[in-house]
Amino acid sequence: MGDPIDIKTKQIINPKDISTFKRTEVFSKLEENITKSWGAWGQLQQRWCSQSFKAYKDYDKFLVWMYLNNKAYTNLSHKFVYQSLEEFYKDSVKIDRVNLIEISEYLNIPKETIRRKINEFQEEGVLLRKGKEIMLLRESAFIERPEEAIGYLSIYIEKKIDSLRELEWFNHKINKEKIEIFIKKNFSMFWQMFYNLQLPYLIRHRKLFGDLETWNIWGIIALNHQTCLQKKLDKDMKISYEDVNVNNYFNTILDQKPSYGINASSISDISTIPRATVIRKLKWLTANKMTKKDKNLEYSMMKQGKLNKQISINFIINQNEVCKFVTDILELMLNSKFSINE
Repeated sequence: MGDPIDIKTKQIINPKDISTFKRTEVFSKLEENITKSWGAWGQLQQRWCSQSFKAYKDYDKFLVWMYLNNKAYTNLSHKFVYQSLEEFYKDSVKIDRVNLIEISEYLNIPKETIRRKINEFQEEGVLLRKGKEIMLLRESAFIERPEEAIGYLSIYIEKKIDSLRELEWFNHKINKEKIEIFIKKNFSMFWQMFYNLQLPYLIRHRKLFGDLETWNIWGIIALNHQTCLQKKLDKDMKISYEDVNVNNYFNTILDQKPSYGINASSISDISTIPRATVIRKLKWLTANKMTKKDKNLEYSMMKQGKLNKQISINFIINQNEVCKFVTDILELMLNSKFSINE
């Protein structure tokens, strides 16, 4: 008899995985339990993006900053060096051979815009550029350590872990405090994985909506519909958890009719985007039938939205990538030299 094969990936299963961490089962269960945690993911994403806009006042600038930091994390991992949160933010970090065209192509942002954002960072004392070499200056007061984001992410991962208790062999109880300690201890490795998830995730939304400001504004309205769905599921009214899966989740959210919408001022407060910008973006969303305004000047989603088909496709891609990310993290915590029990 040959080695056991994973019927989904057609890959040989490592015997170690069979006895200690059943990766395929974990991934499948995470996807199956989408309704019990995707609201938490939406809240995590919204808070993190709103905090980022508050700090950088510009999502394109934030994407450039993410790209540069991810270069630093990647350089460390290539040397098999893994730094804690304290170690990473202790000293300045050098990034060799920064190519503006490469950044432009990856982020889908014009080269001149990339150059301008990097020059702004240099003027703010955040980085120093010499030719193709960039030094991230950690002593700058502008640098913001992702303490809150780590907290939000730990809460989300805890929820995902709880959903795995349905697996007979999975008897691990890992609370958010342990997860947070793990992330901070192995920060450069973990945040590289997080940025490898986040950068394509944000780029997909930016391409679809034209900019991340518009996406975030729409996302806040979508979260209201998502909350409405969660309440119905919890009360078992007309719809049950068994009725909702990864393929119909987004359309099920579109079907919801919230008892109230969200006005422009509230969206501005939540997103930290100026109200005038919010109103301008809402006009675009409404013109494209993505949102509608009621008599109370509150906005909700529209099922006829011109981008909804692609959003639904993106949602499935995003869900798949997030589940891979959580599976990778759990495997590291439970079944590697980085074990949380070490």
